[in-house]
Amino acid sequence: MAKTIYLIQHAEAEHHLNGMVGSWTDWPLTAKGRKQAENIAKNLYPYIKEKDFTLISSDLMRSIETLAPLAELLHQKPIIDPRIKEIGFGIACGKSREWFRQNAAKCPENADPEEHKSFPDAESFGDLHRRVSAFLEDILASEKENFVICGHGASLSRLYTAFLQLDPKKFELSGKAAGVSLLLQMNNGKRLIQFCNDMSFSVMCNS
Repeated sequence: MAKTIYLIQHAEAEHHLNGMVGSWTDWPLTAKGRKQAENIAKNLYPYIKEKDFTLISSDLMRSIETLAPLAELLHQKPIIDPRIKEIGFGIACGKSREWFRQNAAKCPENADPEEHKSFPDAESFGDLHRRVSAFLEDILASEKENFVICGHGASLSRLYTAFLQLDPKKFELSGKAAGVSLLLQMNNGKRLIQFCNDMSFSVMCNS
């Protein structure tokens, strides 16, 4: 079945400015981030208003707040799915990035970096990839055709990789806060990223 999937990387949040770890710490958007979210909603709305789009957000505040203006325009309540939240860094949540750098365990030379955990209670990138891949499989198997999904840098990076069926040990796509991407799956199963991390949605308003 054909799918149209808009991906939004959450807008600027407080941890982008205060030197703290993002991860599962529930940082809100900054004033700039709230404006980016408003612009994304106004710019994206004309492309999706004529079709039935399902809105999905991670369960973290910065993702929910990014999607809120678009949800208001569409008179929808987004589905909350924790599988697309940021990678979990365990005890590093609530700590500074400097603390993280000083205390994170280094990956042993002969270990698989994909399964390495920075802290005993953290996720590995393999853990992240598996939960994001499971989320994507559910989206692609859904009877619904159109989605707007708001997530995070690491989770969306792995979603791109899973969508293109790439080996995450060899390939990675990354974006910036408030970037918008468009993923398409054709009826014949071919997959296409039409555009990736387009920042214009967040900084200007189409007439």
